[in-house]
Amino acid sequence: MQTEYGTDDLVIFGVNHPEHSSSNDTMSDGNDIGLLQDDTATDAWGLWTAEWRDIYVLDADGALVGVLNLTDNDLRDEAGDAAVRELIDSALP
Repeated sequence: MQTEYGTDDLVIFGVNHPEHSSSNDTMSDGNDIGLLQDDTATDAWGLWTAEWRDIYVLDADGALVGVLNLTDNDLRDEAGDAAVRELIDSALP
């Protein structure tokens, strides 16, 4: 299992739900991760059937590798952290 990721290996960004756009400033303040705002016209959350705290991992070609939810896979727990890292590792070449 890979334990560290180089900046060329991985791109991470959040996609905020259309109903929560008023929280963009607090969500992005002090964070290095980019934040995209979904809207009702695009409906990315609906198209991807996303749930709150889902992580979607795509490979370099944009194909979906898998989905994990951070409520079920808490990063503070060793098992949750390992599950997320395993999914990310499986997407890397």
